[in-house]
Amino acid sequence: GALASLSSVAGEALYEHLDTVISAIIGGLCEMEGDSEGGEELAKELEHAQLIVSSIAEDDGHETILEILSEMFAEEDVQKRRYCALLFATFCTNEYLAIEDHVVAIWKALLGRFSDPDKEVVKTCWGAFNAATKRLSSEDMVRLVPDLRTCVGMAVENKYKRDLTHTSP
Repeated sequence: GALASLSSVAGEALYEHLDTVISAIIGGLCEMEGDSEGGEELAKELEHAQLIVSSIAEDDGHETILEILSEMFAEEDVQKRRYCALLFATFCTNEYLAIEDHVVAIWKALLGRFSDPDKEVVKTCWGAFNAATKRLSSEDMVRLVPDLRTCVGMAVENKYKRDLTHTSP
């Protein structure tokens, strides 16, 4: 809770350390998930993590968190991808986020996870995709159709490459 409160006033000073903070939070959540007695504490920590992501008010912080979460989607650990997807969903609803400035990067990251082997990751990414797209104006939606097509094409191509890599002898 304290870190989330700090994030609203610390600004750029915190953004320099967001990768460490988010990695530590997601790692901690994964460890807590393995603890059978930590259900309530896990929910509380996830809420704190979501509060941090949703309280980032400056564009520099938005770009930083977008980079961090996009990179974390490549994790082999399914738990990390699940928490990353949950934080991505929170990021997409951040009231301070100028969605039209970041939506193409958001789409690239989320569409790439639509072929994730874990159904929870896919479901959460779909919710984040939906939340981000709903925030666009009608004019932006029309203007961004070519970008969305490109993002879909890239996601399909990347899935095809992954499939080839995993099936090669």
